[in-house]
Amino acid sequence: MKLQNLIIPLFVTAFLILPILSKADDTEGLVFHFDFSGAKGKKEITDETGKIKCVSESADFLIEHNALRLASGARIFIPNQESLPQTDKQLSFSLWILPNAYGFCPLIFKGRLPNAIQYSFAMLGRNFFCPRFTYIPGGTKKRCGVQTIGRTYGGTVRYPEAQKLILPGQDPKLPSKKWRHLAVTFNDGKIRIYINGVPVMEKKETHELLKPNKYPISIGAQRISGKKWNVYNSDALVNDLRMYSKALSDEAVRKIYDSEKEKYPKKTIELADTLAYLGNFKGYDPEFKKKLKMTAEYEKRLPKIDQFEKVSTSSIRLHKGMDTLFINNKPCAPMIFFPKCLRQKEMEDKVKGKVPYVGSLRDFAAAGLDLVSTSHFFINLFWKGEDEYDFTLLDKKIRRIIEANPQAKIIAAVYINAPAWFKRKYPDEKVKYYDNGKLMTWRGHAPLGSEKWLELSAGAIRAMVSHIEASDYAGHIVGYLPGGGGSAEWYWPGYSNGMTGYSKATHRSFRKWLREKYADNVSSLRKAWDNDTVTFENAAVPLPRFRQQTEKFCFRYKSKSRQVFDFRCYMTYMTNRNIIETCRAIKEGSDGKKIVIIYSGYSLFRGGTNRLANTGHLGYAEVLDSPFIDCFVTPISYRTRLGGACGANINAFTGSQRLRNKLILAENDLRTHLFNRDLSYRTKSLEESIETIRRSTGLALTRGYGLWWFPLVGHYIFHQEDLMRTIAGMKKIFDEAIKHDRTPTAEVALLFDTESVYYTEYNNNPFRTALTWKLNKEALRMGAPFDAYLLKDIANPKMPDYKVYIFMNLYYTTPGLREAIARKVRKNNSVAVWCYAPGFITDKGFDVKMMKELTGIGLTEIDEKKEIRLKITDRNNPITKLATEFKPYQVGPIFYVNDPQARILGTADGKAALAVREFPGWKSVYTLMPLTRELLTGLCDYAGVHVYARSGDVLTANKSYIMLHTSAKGAKTICLPHSSDVTELISGKRVGAGITSFTEELPAGKTKLYLCLPDNQ
Repeated sequence: MKLQNLIIPLFVTAFLILPILSKADDTEGLVFHFDFSGAKGKKEITDETGKIKCVSESADFLIEHNALRLASGARIFIPNQESLPQTDKQLSFSLWILPNAYGFCPLIFKGRLPNAIQYSFAMLGRNFFCPRFTYIPGGTKKRCGVQTIGRTYGGTVRYPEAQKLILPGQDPKLPSKKWRHLAVTFNDGKIRIYINGVPVMEKKETHELLKPNKYPISIGAQRISGKKWNVYNSDALVNDLRMYSKALSDEAVRKIYDSEKEKYPKKTIELADTLAYLGNFKGYDPEFKKKLKMTAEYEKRLPKIDQFEKVSTSSIRLHKGMDTLFINNKPCAPMIFFPKCLRQKEMEDKVKGKVPYVGSLRDFAAAGLDLVSTSHFFINLFWKGEDEYDFTLLDKKIRRIIEANPQAKIIAAVYINAPAWFKRKYPDEKVKYYDNGKLMTWRGHAPLGSEKWLELSAGAIRAMVSHIEASDYAGHIVGYLPGGGGSAEWYWPGYSNGMTGYSKATHRSFRKWLREKYADNVSSLRKAWDNDTVTFENAAVPLPRFRQQTEKFCFRYKSKSRQVFDFRCYMTYMTNRNIIETCRAIKEGSDGKKIVIIYSGYSLFRGGTNRLANTGHLGYAEVLDSPFIDCFVTPISYRTRLGGACGANINAFTGSQRLRNKLILAENDLRTHLFNRDLSYRTKSLEESIETIRRSTGLALTRGYGLWWFPLVGHYIFHQEDLMRTIAGMKKIFDEAIKHDRTPTAEVALLFDTESVYYTEYNNNPFRTALTWKLNKEALRMGAPFDAYLLKDIANPKMPDYKVYIFMNLYYTTPGLREAIARKVRKNNSVAVWCYAPGFITDKGFDVKMMKELTGIGLTEIDEKKEIRLKITDRNNPITKLATEFKPYQVGPIFYVNDPQARILGTADGKAALAVREFPGWKSVYTLMPLTRELLTGLCDYAGVHVYARSGDVLTANKSYIMLHTSAKGAKTICLPHSSDVTELISGKRVGAGITSFTEELPAGKTKLYLCLPDNQ
């Protein structure tokens, strides 16, 4: 055969074989490769190897632009099949991604939050995305890996490990709405992340192995342990998803990118919102294209503006046992509509008839809610310079509310953010905070540590109120809600991103405060700070490392941390000054005739977290006592919003507010089933949404506070016939309640001490949270009503006597405080319950002996920290007869009972940890570990407190009303304190006449509201 005849077949053979060899090289170690372009209309597909399946559980795969659309509600996963290797040493992922919107964007996740994570490949961003790869190794709960956070502050990227993760000359940022190729390799702890085939980040972890688990691989979502839904979802397109059981080389990653890049256009691609994976959305109408029937009926009889009785005065007064809103000297049920915030462009004339806003106002007016807020009006929209104001947009907004509801009684809400002109004119007033060792500038909220800001902003608020009160719509104004700091909740700006309080303005005002505290005596300052060089001119805000230290595990020793202690006190002082001076300006501007509302009362909720040491929220007692403030509002807890949960309001201090005739308001910024994102606290059905609305109303009615509905994420979340009719029905019940006696019947008091928090660590502590906020949540299930107080109220002669006093965090005491406590609890055969370290801290330091003086029980300290769990050893006492299993906690220092006269009920680590000792006229109970619902019910039995129910469901009550919200299905028996005629108000069903108990068979997540009137009434 001739040579040329041999060359041609060899060339053809090589041409045909080389691609095969190339593909074989590419697929070495390949576990799966999913091209989703052909998955439309399917719920299950097999990858190109023919071995691995991918399943869409909630709906068919949604395919857009020849790729898989990820969106809220998508439960897309690769089952844990035999063909799926349980890799622990090496793996790689490769995919193409087009993110639609900034935020958290999970890509590949295998595990269950919080602690079972074999691997998590994701992106996070605000103005751009940064990729991250994390895992939790065996034997630890700490996340390892590349944990970037994609946010921008002054054009820089924020990384916990700074720039050392970024490879030289590379940029790890990804834009939204554009295709990019992402890859990650893991090789015995070495992590390498690639963008468009180029390595951009690298890290070598000391934990070299992944910990395999049996969970499926979730695509575009993360799951939480024990839950059926996603806790995080991506909003993105993804395709050509590959997994390898080895760590690919740089060359192999580049080769994948080069082979696929022509498939993906470089142009920007806009993606529309989709509800494809979210299931039943009966009535979903985000643009208000359809008018509700009840709203249409309301508009037929729309009141005329001249029929409105103008508001001349508003106030809070005691009425039928509860503090109540009065308008023109008439009691008014405080159920309010608080619209979503509008941006400036939404308030311009060209969108005057913007349907969702006006439609939402009409929906709530049709439901009977004439009390309405303006929502937060940003101060920069009318504050144009020092003594320069333009109230045009403010006037338009208020008039638009009146057009939508001529009967509107309006709460004017203003968000006191820092205008651009202020930041330009006073650059030293800008907030400064430390983020991972770097001093950063916060460019958003107002600086609470600035004297200049307080002076000017109070003047602007006074001008706003004077303008409103002189306007032609002044007769519609019921009150004012000023919001400052972060989130309008008076947080110190920067608190959520690092340690805040380092501006020049803050240093100036801190030094002024120090000079006043130490009476201008530098020797006193030096002695207190143990610093011979400090002066009132150079005293500095303590650096983060000092603020985060502790002297004794969870406790701080004031004499060794006075600089930190002083700064915490100063933050509280400045926060209170901003609040009180702002509210003073409003009261004076309205001649004291209108109510003032503020966000406040977060201290119990934050009792075990670092927020209280970084926000200035420890001064609730002072603002509660202010004559310039009438109402206090907080949201309901995000983690207690779903059906079956307790729905706890963050401000729990019902007893403290009643002593002062102030009103608590619960902000219901709910995520109903109509919300088009998948969140852990979004209700999953119409029925669940309805029952949580009823629960919120029942809690407010029985616990003595008002509430408002706040569509924070969009007006559409309430725009549905059944939801609005539910709110209308609850409003009628709320109105009717004004006629009935709602005197509290609580026989249990919870007491929280803000002063003791100054002596605790900065870091989050689940144990301290369990002693405080979690205890409050458990109390809502103990079957008996309770009141919560600030500890200082123990000395108030108006405070009622209770059968049980629970001191949640009484660590610091003085002789006067100990005397006041003894006077209150050591009588009437009451039961005093002391949690963890009562009286351990005094002005002289730590003193375990003082604990016996306070409690009457001898205690011993062990100076160590370890994980311990309560174990019941004596079940023959009412306190412990219902107790079940207890959760372990890390505790340090540890206190055990050392008292031969005490009855030991439980142990921890083999030592006495739960005990009771009886004295003439009173009883003392000590618990090292947090109280549970069962122990609380047992304490009620021990003290002779009337227990309404023992099912562990949420129950609250007053003299005429009982609210029950079920956590599990079953027979629910309620025992009444006296013979009553009982009607269930939601159904209108007559339960019985002259009865002392009744039983109903109920499903989980059901709300019942009972009117119980004495049968002789």
